[in-house]
Amino acid sequence: MRKMLKQNEFLIKVRGRDKSLIQHIRTQDKVSHKHGRWLAFLKKFTFVVKHKTGVSNQAADALSRRSNLLVSMQVDVPGLDVILEKLTLDPYFSNVLQGVQSGQKPDFNIHDGFLFKGNQLCIPNTSLRLKIIKELHGEGHVGRDRTLQLVQASYFWPTMRKEVDRSVKRYRICQVLKGTATNAGLYMPLHVPVQPWVDISMDFVLRLPRTQRGNDLIFVVVDRFSKMVHFIPCKKTKDAVYVA
Repeated sequence: MRKMLKQNEFLIKVRGRDKSLIQHIRTQDKVSHKHGRWLAFLKKFTFVVKHKTGVSNQAADALSRRSNLLVSMQVDVPGLDVILEKLTLDPYFSNVLQGVQSGQKPDFNIHDGFLFKGNQLCIPNTSLRLKIIKELHGEGHVGRDRTLQLVQASYFWPTMRKEVDRSVKRYRICQVLKGTATNAGLYMPLHVPVQPWVDISMDFVLRLPRTQRGNDLIFVVVDRFSKMVHFIPCKKTKDAVYVA
C-alpha cells in the first residue's frame, strides 16, 4: 500500500493483465491460501476498492515506467556551461572545433554543446583540470600512472600527462607519507674464509609437513670455506634464544 495525498485514501499496486478484478476479490467463492491471508488482514480496515486506469492515475502508473522516466530525465550541473565558452578561447581546442565543423577531425564530436574525443570529455585550459586531477588522485592517493589512467578514462586535454605528473609530485600528503628512506648503497664484499667453521651462513627452510616429533622446519648451517652443510630439524614455534 502507498499513502496518497488525500487522507484515508490508499493506492494498491497490483500486477496482472486485468487489474480491475481486484475490486471483486471479496466476493469470490474460492481464493488461494495467500489471498485468504490478505483478505483476513484487509478486513481490519473499512475501505472501498476502486479501479483507476493508468491514464487517469499517472502517479501510480509512473511506478511501472521507471526506466522511461530515467531516459527522459536530464541532469543540469551548474558551471559546466562555461566549458564550451572556454573551448573557443583555448588555442588547441579552438582549432579542433573548426576541424569538427569542417569534417577534418573525425576523432572528435560535439554532443549537447560539449566536445568529446571518443568517450572522453575535452577540458579547456582552466582550473577545472587541476580540480579533476585532485579529485581522482585523492580517492586513494594512488601514484602518477594510476592517476593518469583514471583521468584518461573520462577526460582529454593535450598536456594531461605533464600536468598529472606535476600535480602528483606537488601533493603534500603523498610526499610526507612517502618519506626519504632508501636502500640504495654500495655493495660490501664478504670476508674470504681461511679455515673451516670460522665463517658460516645460516637459513631456514619453512612450510614443511610436520613430523611425528613436531618438527616443521629445517635449520641450515653452511661452512663458507668447505661448503659443508648441517641440516638441523627445528620447530617453527622456537624463539631466537633456542636457535642460538
